Parts: sequence; structure tokens; C-alpha cells
Amino acid sequence: MVDNCVLEKIKKRCGFVNGICVSSRGNSGGLGFWWRDVDMVVISYSNHHCAANVISRDGGPCWRAMGIYGWPDAPNKHRTWDLISTLKLNCNIPWVIFGDFNEITSLAEKEGGASRGERQMDAFRHVIDDCHLQDLGYRGSVFTWQYGRTPSTLIRERLDRFLADEGWCHMFPNPEVRYFPVYRFDHALICLSTNLNVRSSKQGKSFRFEAMWLSHRDCWEYRSAGENCFCGTQLRKWASDTFGDIKRGIKKVEKELGLLLNKRPDQNMLDRCESLSNELDELHHLQESYWYARARANDLKDGDKITGYFHHKSSQRRKKNSIKGLYNPMGDCCEKQDEIVDIIENYFGGVFSSEYPKSQEEALVGIADLIDPYNGQWDETIVRNMFREDECKKILTIPLPSRRKEDSRYWWPMRDGVYTVKMGYWLAKSKPLGMQAEEEGEDRLWSKIWHVKGPLKMMHFLWRACMESLAVKEILFHRHTVNTQCALRVELERRQ
Repeated sequence: MVDNCVLEKIKKRCGFVNGICVSSRGNSGGLGFWWRDVDMVVISYSNHHCAANVISRDGGPCWRAMGIYGWPDAPNKHRTWDLISTLKLNCNIPWVIFGDFNEITSLAEKEGGASRGERQMDAFRHVIDDCHLQDLGYRGSVFTWQYGRTPSTLIRERLDRFLADEGWCHMFPNPEVRYFPVYRFDHALICLSTNLNVRSSKQGKSFRFEAMWLSHRDCWEYRSAGENCFCGTQLRKWASDTFGDIKRGIKKVEKELGLLLNKRPDQNMLDRCESLSNELDELHHLQESYWYARARANDLKDGDKITGYFHHKSSQRRKKNSIKGLYNPMGDCCEKQDEIVDIIENYFGGVFSSEYPKSQEEALVGIADLIDPYNGQWDETIVRNMFREDECKKILTIPLPSRRKEDSRYWWPMRDGVYTVKMGYWLAKSKPLGMQAEEEGEDRLWSKIWHVKGPLKMMHFLWRACMESLAVKEILFHRHTVNTQCALRVELERRQ
């Protein structure tokens, strides 16, 4: 039995934040409906289904996704078809339904075991026609479930699939469903892709030493000729020859395994499948080692060796730094690359240009122009004409050296006076200009907090409250720790 608490832990380890988990009944059932990087609202769910609306940018439902787990026993299969029909009646937007239907549509989708009754398949075909659904097809082996280890006991069926109505197919005209080979489990992984025309631009990779290379003894003995240190180019070539491309190797083995599963089962075919499964285990172990080394492993426990979790931890910063779209001055969201480039160029072109420049002579005045050349002191008349009264008082109190020096650019936050972009960002983030008075007030506040005579927990609570870092719902929502958007909106409306 799989409890929903166990599914919650798996969901977090795999990098998902939102979703629902339903416990299994004995050794069958159990649902995990999770999502990320998309706004969805759950409409209904049970032990055999989950329905959720995908929300568009304007806040309305765009289309509906439904996960299904059909009743496995024949006397109750009519309940699966009744459930699908009911879900269709309550849906007035495009929808796609997927999962384990526990039924086939023709005898071509079954191999081995007892023959399937025609009435059972007719019931499945009728509900597909009544709900105006169509099969999205597949790429890979036709069978998504298998049972048995010998040719005489092996049973294979196509129980899992994607179905969609005409409206959904119009929104996504080129979907692709991929059936992965059945591997270490009785069901195959099925995946739906809708953005096949999108291709991400890949940049050249810099050299990085990978932890998995240490698992090979030649890594310790390999040296560049005549040197005591590793040569990055030669070491990368050695790693490519020794380990190869892990991702490419996994795809190659999965492709060979998928081709084998399309053949007639015999003992040689089953032995070869077992050999390829062991080879996949080794490649997945190397992949886990690779992503574990790239992840921020000091935040993790060594026992939580799940590749998806490490992949999420090491890649989430790159995902956050990507620009998927920008709003133009008219308020329209632009996602095409050329439109994004035009918005950026126009914005910064306006920031660093001036249409009506004024007082250019005053802007070019240097420190030497404010000093009387005869006595070497401040020219009070010029200073008072150019600056405010409070600024004049500070300037006139600055002592001047006896020897006159030429003007030079000096960046005051740095000791050497040289400006750096890093220091500019730091200054803009930590000490905005014109906020010195507020910072002095904050310093006095912190001093009073830490000098309070009371328990340390109370001082720590006051400090977190002033820093707006208490674990209240609003803070947790902005940190994407909890999904309390609806409750937060109600609370904000009450405040307003």
C-alpha cells in the first residue's frame, strides 16, 4: 500500500510543489497528479480520477486535463465509462484525458493470455465515440503493460493512452505521444509533448570535472604528457571515450529495448531485455552521480538519491534566469525572440538618451572649478549658486589640501576609486542613494532590539518581524513554499 504521505515526499523530491496525492487501496490504485511552471486549479478528484483546469494569463480556464485509473475487474469496468461520461457532461472547454484505462480497443492491442471479450472492448469504443474523443497515437512499442517472465506466461496489453477532443487538438495541432519501454515496472512511462516546434538554443559547455570520473581507476593515473596536472582538453576526451555521453547512451539503450519489445517474445528476446535493463541500471546510476555532484548536495541527505530531485536542484537556477516573455509599453506580452530584443533595445535606448538636455555646462563642472585659484579655498559664491543650502554646509566643511591636484574620477565605495559593475549592483541593492537617514534609524532599531532584556527567542522573533521574514502565509506564498493564493487574495482584499 502507498500512503499519500509517501507520495507527498516523492512529489517534493521530484521538484513538484503543487498537486494532490491519493492513497492506494492495497496493492492497486493510488494517484499522484502534480504540476509545476503552470497555473492549474483542481476541479474534482477521487480514487479513480483527477480533473484540473489549466488557467490562462487572463485568469480564465484554458483547457482541462483529466487523469484516469480505470477499475481493473471486469464487473466494475462500466463504472469507468460512466465516470468518463459524467466528467465530459460537466466540461465545456477543450479537454484531454490520460492514464490507465485498464481496457483495450481491439485484439491487436493484446498479446498472450485469455482472449478479451468483444463486449468489453465495445463499451470502451462507445464511450470514446459518445464523448467525441480521438486517440492521440503513440511512438514506440504498442504495449504499455506486461506480466510474466517466460514466453508461455507473458501477457502484454495497451492499457495506457492519451485521448483528446477536437477543441484540444485544434489548440495543439501537432501533439506527440511517446511510449517508453517497459522497464523495472509492469507499466510503461507515457509522455505527451505539445511544443515540438520550440527548440532551445544551446551554448558551448565549459569544462567541469565530474565526480563520476573518480569511479574509474584510470582517472587517477591519467596525466598529460610531461605535466603533473590534468589537462582539461585531454581529460574531457578520455572521459568521452571511457564513459561516453550518458544521456545519449540511455536513449540508445531505450531505443534498442523498445525495438525488442515489438518482436515476438521468445527466451532469447527476454534474456536480451534483461541484459539491456541491467545496462540501463548502470547508466542511471552514473546519471544520478553526475546530477548529485552538480547539485547543492550540502542541503541534501545522501540517502535521497533520486535523479529527478538532483536534476531539479541543479537546474532550477537556470530556469529562473531564462526570459520567456516581456510586456511592451502597450501592455501586451511578447514571447518571440525578435520582439523581446526590440523591447530591450527600446527600453535601454530610452534610459541612456535624453531628448531635451539642459545645464550641460553645470554637469561638466569639476571640483577644481569650485576652488578659488588665488587662496586655494572653496569659492563660496559658486558653491552656493550650484548646490542646496544643506549641501553647501557639507561641502564648505571639507578641508582642502595645500597642493592643488587635477580632477580625476573616483568611485567612493571602492578603496582604489575604480568603478566596477559588481559594486554598482551591490550599492543599488543594499544602499540606495538618499536612504542614509532611514539606514541610521534602522541601525538604532536593531540596537534597541538586541539590547532588550528578555529571552533570546523574543529578540529573535522581533528581529524576524522587522525583517518581514516570519513564516506567515503571505511570505510563504511569495517564496513559493505553499499554494495559498486564493486565501491570500481574500486577506489582501480585507486589508484594502
